[in-house]
Amino acid sequence: MLHRLTFVAALMCSTAGAVADEAVKPPVVVGTIDLFGLRQHSESEIRACLKMKEGDPFDRQQASAAVDELKKLPGVKKATLAPITTSGGGLHLFVGILEENAAGFVLREKPTGDIHLPEPLMQTFRDFSNALGPAVRSGKAQEDDTQGHSLTADPDMRKAEDAALAQMKDNVATVRAVLKTSANGEDRRAAAWLLGYAPDKKSVTDDLVEAARDPDSGVRNNATRSLGAIAVLADLKPELGIRIDPSVFIAMLDSVNWTDRNKAGFVLEGLTKSKQPELLQQLREHAMPDLIEMARWKSTGHAFGFVEILGRIAGWSDKKTTDTWAWGKGDGEAVIAAALSSH
Repeated sequence: MLHRLTFVAALMCSTAGAVADEAVKPPVVVGTIDLFGLRQHSESEIRACLKMKEGDPFDRQQASAAVDELKKLPGVKKATLAPITTSGGGLHLFVGILEENAAGFVLREKPTGDIHLPEPLMQTFRDFSNALGPAVRSGKAQEDDTQGHSLTADPDMRKAEDAALAQMKDNVATVRAVLKTSANGEDRRAAAWLLGYAPDKKSVTDDLVEAARDPDSGVRNNATRSLGAIAVLADLKPELGIRIDPSVFIAMLDSVNWTDRNKAGFVLEGLTKSKQPELLQQLREHAMPDLIEMARWKSTGHAFGFVEILGRIAGWSDKKTTDTWAWGKGDGEAVIAAALSSH
């Protein structure tokens, strides 16, 4: 499904500073602009600060200046802008606002240990990272998550994934220790990705949930991505007894960082497949404004996971939701209205 691909497309995206670090090579035209975190400010206010619109060439300096302007708005504590490329070559801009009365997303303290990953494990992670961008741009980043970890169609990505599977047979304890205690962000980012390839998914789930609150956005991104694949396996094989606490990812939907929201959606999309009443009620009580806001994104591939969650909240079958929404060409508001009326 398309939203699976877009979750992959942002796997290594980092939001250091105000603007995401994903490389954007000119000339690139802005395809869509989507906003999140708006409760007091209007879309027109935010767009006026951006001074760019769909169809304009993307300028990184202009984007940074726009973020500075957003921070000057009354009641805005933080602002971010993430430019995301996809296999189609278009650029999707995601603009986040954290207002003064918003809960935000609380992170854990930065670890301070001096432990590092062994070099062969780091090299596997680098090989995967280097292969990801070209695979996404060529449209070869399709993945299979049914085994609880990503296996990608692209041969270079798959080579790194297969290497990770082999290495994690004997290195789980080391990787867990690095993820929990290393002061080095790159090591923790690699560990969060590698731990998803551990042979016993149940044994590493709590480590990854804890890492989903890491102060480094790349660690959070990779840990949450690993958990999203594990959630697929947990749904397919409930007899494994894999349990992922959804509360962290419901809270993550309040993050000002796009990568957090994207990957939280991935995990929650997997966890809601079984339509457990308790989880659906938690989402009704704590996440409806965020889910609705993101389900209305113009970037349909990124919106669909949230549309699907809303359909499940409404009690609809996934087929009914997909047919009604029709990949952004149908009636998305009908899905939203049904979810709201299910309270």
